[in-house]
Amino acid sequence: MNKKISMVLESLEYKHQIKIIYACEAGSRAWGLANERSDYDIRFLYVYPTTTYLRIDPVGTKEFPEVIEKPISDSWDISGWELTKALRLFRKSNPSLLEWIHSPIVYKNDNFLIKKMKDILPCGFNPIACIMHYTNMAKVNLHRYEKNMNPQPKDTLSIIKPIIAAKWINKHHEFHPLDFSKMIEDFYSGEIKKSYLQLAKEKRLNLQLGTEKSKLIQHAITELAVLQAAAKKIHPMKIEETRRLDELFRNMLDRIWG
Repeated sequence: MNKKISMVLESLEYKHQIKIIYACEAGSRAWGLANERSDYDIRFLYVYPTTTYLRIDPVGTKEFPEVIEKPISDSWDISGWELTKALRLFRKSNPSLLEWIHSPIVYKNDNFLIKKMKDILPCGFNPIACIMHYTNMAKVNLHRYEKNMNPQPKDTLSIIKPIIAAKWINKHHEFHPLDFSKMIEDFYSGEIKKSYLQLAKEKRLNLQLGTEKSKLIQHAITELAVLQAAAKKIHPMKIEETRRLDELFRNMLDRIWG
């Protein structure tokens, strides 16, 4: 499969005249929750040739888009962000991007870029932005869940996952690992831990094993309220990192294009 993914990425490079510098898995496979029917959610970062940035018009036009997406087909969902867009979002602690750079499944990597981003992250990390992102995501997914007449394990997990991510950030003041079971082990014990791990097993095996989901949902609702209150009390020591990100971008152009 990795060979096929590499071929798809190479075809995107040729079609758009870009260089893909990082590509990873961003969906259930990255979280350790995939089954044989799970999609491949491939995300990537790319740069244009240096001359593209030496123009009076910035990237983001139809000719040089900031987002490249391949039509979803055959369980493949592939999209990427141009590097300056990605670094601006990194400056804001965008959770989606932070999940990408922490993915345990990497298809293509410029170790220099990701290492530098992870070095900068502790100084510029905004836990409030991430906690609010994840709690809002959980609320939206909860609203959908309540209208679903036949919820599947993945529907329950769509509420639990962002809550667990927010709990990790609130406790450790750092971005969470993309490992659902690890975070469950960190936070819970007894029946609630057993139920969460059972739910993850249902998702991985694509089965309905009888987990009592109503109790998990009620527990999640309680935790949502606690997390939203906790976010208001955090006073992050966030450092402005634009200069370092500008330097990183210039270094990447030089490394790739010379």
